Amino acid sequence: MGGSAGLEPRPSIRVYHVVLLAVASVLKTVKIPKPVAAALSRLAKARGCSESELIRRGIERVVREDDGVDMQKLLGDDVGVGRGPKDLSSNRRRLSGHGRTRHR
Repeated sequence: MGGSAGLEPRPSIRVYHVVLLAVASVLKTVKIPKPVAAALSRLAKARGCSESELIRRGIERVVREDDGVDMQKLLGDDVGVGRGPKDLSSNRRRLSGHGRTRHR
């Protein structure tokens, strides 16, 4: 045996993190216009990274900057304006004929 026996490189923490992220990832499929796909490809080559990495960065940026939707602000004065029976969702007589019948 040579002098390098037992000196094989051990997996680094960085490799471990890559494996961990791959296990925790979810695959999503999106459709994008051809001009956007071409721009994405050019940008990935220019930056020396994958298209997937650029897409992940973009999604992370949007998620980080999103404060959520304030439904009260979105609906404004229209909240609670509707008219109709107050027991619409709980009165069985009003619910008859709606939805599927369960066969057990």
